[in-house]
Amino acid sequence: LFRQRFIQREDCYPLQIAANGGGYTVLREPITDAVIANHLQGSKTIGLYSSADSTTKWLCIDIDTLDKSELRKVQRRVSQLEIPFLTEFSGKKGYHIWIFFDKPYPNRIARALGQEIGFGHEIFPKQDHIETAKLGNLVKAPMGKHQVTNNWCHFLDQNLNPETNQHEVLTKVTTIDPGIVLQ
Repeated sequence: LFRQRFIQREDCYPLQIAANGGGYTVLREPITDAVIANHLQGSKTIGLYSSADSTTKWLCIDIDTLDKSELRKVQRRVSQLEIPFLTEFSGKKGYHIWIFFDKPYPNRIARALGQEIGFGHEIFPKQDHIETAKLGNLVKAPMGKHQVTNNWCHFLDQNLNPETNQHEVLTKVTTIDPGIVLQ
């Protein structure tokens, strides 16, 4: 399920390192089930890229503040548009809003939707087009442990408490066609 929802590049992945404030190093090797299991168990933390063909199956709004009123503002906007989403504590300094698509769409469509709801927050994917041999920007994958703070990056309920069953909420969240929402 994690691979289905989040993984878009199979040929490489970014690995968070605890040193230097939690930067990432790119491992140019296939992302295996063992890598994903290590992420989900908290022993390693991976990041996510959009696809090499400049498509994405998710949108992530990165709210880099612990100010809950700022989070609530974005959540209200997403809810007004009747878009299913998950809220994640990022593990350090804020929250991520995750929206999942029914299939991969061009990054530019995901970004257009993100700009409609993001209120100036960072939007992932960050690029409309990924140049050949480039990776684009990454976002930390959810459901793991932040390697600097050792905080778990859980999906949250409406009261901003960790969901009891992380797998179940990921299973139940509905996917959308972002083009229909933009119309």
